[in-house]
Amino acid sequence: MTGFVRNQWIPLWLCGVMLLYTSCANSNHESATPSSVEMARQAEQALLEVIAIDSGAVVSFVGPVVPGTRLVAADSAMSETALTVPEIAGRCYVFFVNDHPDMRYAHPVRYVWLNPITRAFESVDAEWWPRLDAWPLPDESEFELIETDWLSGVLFYYGHGGGLGFPPTYLPRSD
Repeated sequence: MTGFVRNQWIPLWLCGVMLLYTSCANSNHESATPSSVEMARQAEQALLEVIAIDSGAVVSFVGPVVPGTRLVAADSAMSETALTVPEIAGRCYVFFVNDHPDMRYAHPVRYVWLNPITRAFESVDAEWWPRLDAWPLPDESEFELIETDWLSGVLFYYGHGGGLGFPPTYLPRSD
């Protein structure tokens, strides 16, 4: 009976050591690389550096996304505006910039893709909130909020998903 107990404890002991080692290795790796939220904040800062956005605007964005990802008008009857992330190196984010969050329904907005490292970007004018047309597989999810941030008077919503559309980004009315 002693041999049986001893044989059972050796594998459990090894499992414990391996678990401790992998958890320490993972925590060291995570601290050495920026988190998705930290990278998103870098993207926010880069966006404010490359395009003019007035205080009071609301910006929703996702990323990083792969080349070929598109933002298209959520209501295709409203507009055929589209923005496609090109084949470039590095990680890119796509942004929905609502410069007039107090306006409802169709009004001027912008779709932007940006590489926060190289500062390469493209912006197109649109009239409706977008949906994410992901590539190579379609995205059939709702925009899911990960983090909010205020930077230079601009409200940023960072999330993932959005194939069913980004939320209309307007500020709640006080009345």
